[in-house]
Amino acid sequence: MSETSYPVAGGGAVVDRRYEKLLSQISGAGFLGSPTRGQAMYADSTGRQIKLAALLAAIIFGYRWETDGDGLTVPVEPNTSGLPRLDLGVLRLDRSTWTVRFALKVGTPAAAPVAPAVTQNDNDNGVWEIPVGTVRVASTTSAQASAGLPSIAAADVTPLEFYLAPPPLLTHSSRMGSVPVRPGQQVTQYDRGRTYTGMGTSHHLTGENGPWVKLAVKSGWDNANCWVMRRNGFVYMQAILYRDTPGRTTKASTDIVLFNLPVDYRPPVDGPPVMYLDGSHGDWFARCYLSPTTGDVGILGYANPLADNQFVIIHPVTWPARY
Repeated sequence: MSETSYPVAGGGAVVDRRYEKLLSQISGAGFLGSPTRGQAMYADSTGRQIKLAALLAAIIFGYRWETDGDGLTVPVEPNTSGLPRLDLGVLRLDRSTWTVRFALKVGTPAAAPVAPAVTQNDNDNGVWEIPVGTVRVASTTSAQASAGLPSIAAADVTPLEFYLAPPPLLTHSSRMGSVPVRPGQQVTQYDRGRTYTGMGTSHHLTGENGPWVKLAVKSGWDNANCWVMRRNGFVYMQAILYRDTPGRTTKASTDIVLFNLPVDYRPPVDGPPVMYLDGSHGDWFARCYLSPTTGDVGILGYANPLADNQFVIIHPVTWPARY
């Protein structure tokens, strides 16, 4: 029985296999950069060949692969079987040489051809592949094959590449404006406990665990049961207000603002100009409302006068958070 650790100070030298073990769960495997740059593997009807775009980069378990400014042109094996064939382009980490190289795996011709599977072998001498794309190869005569046919067109190639997300960032909410939007990157605001993911041209809220916050209500009302909370991109609110205005009665359907929602808890302003909420007062139904612009929450649709000592209940409601 024994144990070891590495790098060298722990007693074990960092050979390639140990380097892979150190990096595999940190770096992962996939392409680098933005997925919006276009297909990694493509064809342009210039012969029986496929191409890889210029200045590509990928990592497989800490081993980096790149193309130069000219990209790569890869020949496709001829197909004279009489049936179409589906080949698979892969990036392959070969542990016999510890290099990553592109390879085109030849499929089996069939009426409905299926591409070869990727090989993902985790032993010390195996290979690990990630897919780049498939290429459909039509059958030709031997003479046509000798002439470099079929010419592979753009529609013959189906992209399969996937990308590693940029490393996550941690910042203060006041500095979000200086963080560029990178697809898939997570950005956490440590002061607010909110996590955003870059999507398209903006950051979208994807994680949050805010506390329940008691709402301040207008004079003449009790706020013992008025609460709001943000959780994972949504706002939850519930409110039971007790009217404490001795001797006062308000006629039916009078618009009364009950409280004001802080900006962080208001619905998005690009939604409905007013949200109507399900509510009641006393033993009667009532219509309550919420203005996303001002944050005012009020009651206006009730058929009976609203007197002192009566309750207004806004049933629990949720909506997408503003940001």
